[in-house]
Amino acid sequence: MRAFGRLAAVRLAAAGLAAVMLTACVDIEMRFVMRRDGAGRLELDYRVPADAATLLDPVNGAPSVPLPLTRADFEAALAGAEGARLRRYRRTDDDGEVRISASIAFDSVEALRTVTGFADLPVSFAAGDGGGELSQRVIPARAAADAPDPSVVELAQALAGESRVTFVVVAPARIEAAGGAEIDAGGRTARFSRSLADYLTDPGPVDMVVRW
Repeated sequence: MRAFGRLAAVRLAAAGLAAVMLTACVDIEMRFVMRRDGAGRLELDYRVPADAATLLDPVNGAPSVPLPLTRADFEAALAGAEGARLRRYRRTDDDGEVRISASIAFDSVEALRTVTGFADLPVSFAAGDGGGELSQRVIPARAAADAPDPSVVELAQALAGESRVTFVVVAPARIEAAGGAEIDAGGRTARFSRSLADYLTDPGPVDMVVRW
């Protein structure tokens, strides 16, 4: 199951146009809503073109979109995870798009590390002095051999338009620092957001570290 780890690894493949079309017009947001004890919920919202959602990999017959699209996909990813459970799932199909909204409750950030596929984007939490620090890998390290062909990059930039990949942390107290992210005016929300084209071509790794 290529679930949450691939959520942030929706990247260009040098295979060319087909791979680019799968990532064009995709918006992804991954939001951590934290409690003081390190528990919380992970909220996922994204949209993909309806045509891409039904395509299968010509090599292995698996779904070509590297994102969980059905309730069964989420339940399979969470099957071996203790302390993490699906609390909400909603899918809408309209206007040529598939929109997914899901919420996963977790007893600890450590519990998320047992979710299938999360290894690509390691996350950790440390408590101390009445506050806490959440560290999230938002862009994985990519080997030079995985770099897309420049012509594919140019095509992706043309097709992706305003599509973005966004990571958000909502803290239980005022945020003191947010390396790699912007803090909103209220002081409790940190946001890392990149255009899809920039995200796909960043060699990484990039970490978002939020302390409150």
